[in-house]
Amino acid sequence: MTVSRPSHAAQGLPKSRLAGILQLIPLIGVMCGRPALWWIFTRLRSVPAAARPRMRCEVMQVAKVTWVALALLTGFSVALEAQGNPDARRAQTTRAELEDLLARSGSNLDPAERLMLQDRLANGDFQVGDRIALIVLQDPTLTDTFTVKEGRTITLPNIPDIALHGVLRSEVQDYLTAELGKYLREPTVEAVAMIRVAILGAVGRPGYYALPAQTLLSDVIMAAGGPVSTADTKKITVRRQSSEFLNRNETQAALTYGTTLDRLNIQGGDEINVGDKSNFTSSVQGVMVLVTAPLTLLWVLSRVF
Repeated sequence: MTVSRPSHAAQGLPKSRLAGILQLIPLIGVMCGRPALWWIFTRLRSVPAAARPRMRCEVMQVAKVTWVALALLTGFSVALEAQGNPDARRAQTTRAELEDLLARSGSNLDPAERLMLQDRLANGDFQVGDRIALIVLQDPTLTDTFTVKEGRTITLPNIPDIALHGVLRSEVQDYLTAELGKYLREPTVEAVAMIRVAILGAVGRPGYYALPAQTLLSDVIMAAGGPVSTADTKKITVRRQSSEFLNRNETQAALTYGTTLDRLNIQGGDEINVGDKSNFTSSVQGVMVLVTAPLTLLWVLSRVF
C-alpha cells in the first residue's frame, strides 16, 4: 500500500522548490512581530465596517500559510543540516532500513524493540493527535495543518478521509501526493509529519508540543524554552504509557550523535522529561529548614520572654 521513499537528507532538496519556500521568510518575520499585530489591528479599525469580515478572513489565511511555512522550514532545516554532514544520522527512517535492521539483528535484538519495529512496519507511525503540515500548490484550501483522527485518518477539505494506517513518516509525502493525485492533476505536495509530545521537567515552558519528526532531541528541549538553571541534561528520559521507553544513557547518546525524533522511534503522546540536578540540594535544604525552624522559634521566644 505504501511506497518506500528516501529521506530528504539522502536525496536533497531541489533548489527551485527550496527557493520558493524561503521566499516566505520575510513574511514570517513580519507576521511574528508585535509591530505587525498592531498594524493589523489599526488597519482593521480604519476600514469600513462592511469590509472588515473579508479583511479578517484574508489576515487569517495569511497567518495560516505562515504557520504552515514555519513548520515546513523547521523540517527542511534539519534535512539541509544533515545533507551537509554525511556522517550524521539521517532524519527519517525508511521502510527498507527498518526491515534491514530486523533482518540483521536476528535474535540479538531486544524483544521489546523487535515488537516496536514490527509495529511500525505493520501499522505505520501516525498516532491520534499527530499533525501533518501540508502545502498543495494547486489548491490553497489544502495548505494547512491537519490532525490525525481516530482510526489514523486525516480529513482534508472537499476530499474523502485519507487513511494513514501503515504509512511511515518517511513515506507520507509520496503517499499523500499519490492520494491527492486521485482528485487533482499532478499535484505538487510538500508534507512534514509532526509528532505531539509532552516536554516536562526542568525546562522553561513545559507542555505539549507538535514538532516535525526530523527535529533533533536537543532542539526539542530548546522548543520548550531550553533547560532551566537547575536542569541536569544527563537526566533526560522518555516515557511511554507510564513506562520508561528511553533511559538516560540512550538520550545522552541521542544528544551526542544528533538523533532525530523519528530515529528515536518517538510516537505521539510520549513524554520527554528533563531531570533536575537540585533534587539532592532541595532535600538537604528541606531538612535544614525542619532543623533550624524550631531553634529559631526557641530563640525568638527567649528574647521575648
